[in-house]
Amino acid sequence: MRRRSTGTKSHYGSCIWCDYNIDTDDATEVPNTGVTREYWLELTDVMVAPGGVSRSAVAINGSIPGPTLFADWGDTMVVHQNFTVQNDGVVAITHAQTSGPPTLDNGLINGTNVYGDDESDSQTGTRFSTDFTSGTSYRLRLVDGANDTVLKFSIDNHTLTVISADFVPIQPYDTTMLTISQIYDVIVTADQADIADSFWMRAIPQLACSDNDSTDNIKGIVFYDGSTTTPTTTGYSYTDSCNDEDVVNLVPVVSKTVDSTFTKKDEPVTLGGNSDSLFRWFMNGTSMDVDWETPTLLQAYNNSTSLQQQHKLREL
Repeated sequence: MRRRSTGTKSHYGSCIWCDYNIDTDDATEVPNTGVTREYWLELTDVMVAPGGVSRSAVAINGSIPGPTLFADWGDTMVVHQNFTVQNDGVVAITHAQTSGPPTLDNGLINGTNVYGDDESDSQTGTRFSTDFTSGTSYRLRLVDGANDTVLKFSIDNHTLTVISADFVPIQPYDTTMLTISQIYDVIVTADQADIADSFWMRAIPQLACSDNDSTDNIKGIVFYDGSTTTPTTTGYSYTDSCNDEDVVNLVPVVSKTVDSTFTKKDEPVTLGGNSDSLFRWFMNGTSMDVDWETPTLLQAYNNSTSLQQQHKLREL
């Protein structure tokens, strides 16, 4: 979903956003466009090969990535979702038991990548690429859509100016390597034409908390002014780490004061053995023990009255 820039006239016939800017506290002040945008999304299991090798995946309206949902700031969105995928959610809560996550073979940038070395005749798939015009600045929105991987993002020889975190405008800061643990908006300027006419864009799995067999080959290409040459640029050095960006850098434009009022409820957690002499983690004296064939949410949906303490439900 995109959010329209402030101060823009459009089909609404007037400048609805002219009185708003990044200093607006959008948690309490939102324009009303009077427009409702309605979308229908269907999630299905499919076989695809976006990284060069056929595999099962989940598509939205038949595509990966799914369709872009357009809306202006102040619009009302209505989204209809139809799930036909086999497994969605937390094991034992919304679906039955599945095996643990395997080591990943590859990764994608904007839904595509190659499998195999660039020099190999057996390489399959295609890399994501984008064109830059020298002297132009571009806004990129970086989202780590991986389910089991922390990624660092960079564009060789370029500086990233970070301007927002999770859609919250922040005081801009510069970096060459960004850990995408949140949704970050960055500005990058095409000012490296004297160095090369193409550059590698990199998404690097952090092995400290991720398993991936293609750590050096999840790459896209930034072409300058219509170039089509394969990059020969070198990536920035970095420390393999799963830490988010330093909170010192994440300073919101609109600051908030956190209320000191809080509710405290003790939930003692211990490690011990059960009646079968197996080690268990216990919370409030019980460990979670769920029948894999009847997930908790399914039982609740069926109005089951037999949910036990070991199902760890909390009524609100």
